[in-house]
Amino acid sequence: MMKESNMKGAKRMRVQVLIENVVYSRNLVAEHGLSLLVQRTGMNDMQNDKLLIDTGQSGGFLRNAKSMGIEIRQIGKAVLSHGHYDHTGGVRALLEENKNVQVYARKGILDKKYAIRRNGEVEEIGFDSGVYDVYKDNFILIEGDTEIEDGIFVITDTDMIYDNEFTTKGFLVEKGGEMIKDSFSDEVFVVVKEKDGINVITGCSHTGILNILETAGRRFAGSKIKSVVGGFHLRGMPEAEILELAQKMKEFEIGRICTCHCTGINEYAVLKSVLKSSLCYLATNYSIVV
Repeated sequence: MMKESNMKGAKRMRVQVLIENVVYSRNLVAEHGLSLLVQRTGMNDMQNDKLLIDTGQSGGFLRNAKSMGIEIRQIGKAVLSHGHYDHTGGVRALLEENKNVQVYARKGILDKKYAIRRNGEVEEIGFDSGVYDVYKDNFILIEGDTEIEDGIFVITDTDMIYDNEFTTKGFLVEKGGEMIKDSFSDEVFVVVKEKDGINVITGCSHTGILNILETAGRRFAGSKIKSVVGGFHLRGMPEAEILELAQKMKEFEIGRICTCHCTGINEYAVLKSVLKSSLCYLATNYSIVV
């Protein structure tokens, strides 16, 4: 169980989508990737109040941020949810723009990662470790749950209760010169704790969204899950399995569920049939306050 934080002045959490697979706004770009900006409203507009989660697959999130009136140089901290290109590809651009930002991640993001494509070919899809070599002083590699700001936690080592075979299928990691199935031990998620509950923010949920929710509930026992935001990696999952997952999500009694990126549009529609008004889709430039 995580300790209580002072959370002085904290009121509500705002999430802005800097880049995602879909865009409906002029002068903005989309790509297969994800980058979110988290800020707690009702606080002074200080550097440490802004948290970047993931950077998409390119510097496109920077272009969008500029169009959205967001000053990237004011961001004090960033979190990388896991070591895939569509979440870490923009890190070099971030560090070139903001030389003072602290980047939190697990050491495992430095491992080489691969995907087995439908044609059987194996493609490298990992983080460019050369960026780490150049900007090593900006990185903070964590090994356990870490409170990076008052009430903002990076959570590691998701409790594996539900099966996550689908969300890890076809992914490999290089260990000791050998490619093995990736268990995503490098994956983290973020919890923003407020007086009336917690907000859970995830990148791709390769460890399984149900496992993430269960872990958050256990580590912050007694706190209501106000919201969950991020990708659930359901694209291609059989409809029956999505319906079952949605029913289990309902049991957590989450106030608001906002998904995007690797969840999939068709799969989102299946979730919506169960989760109704509690579920929304977040495209590029969308913003929510919870």
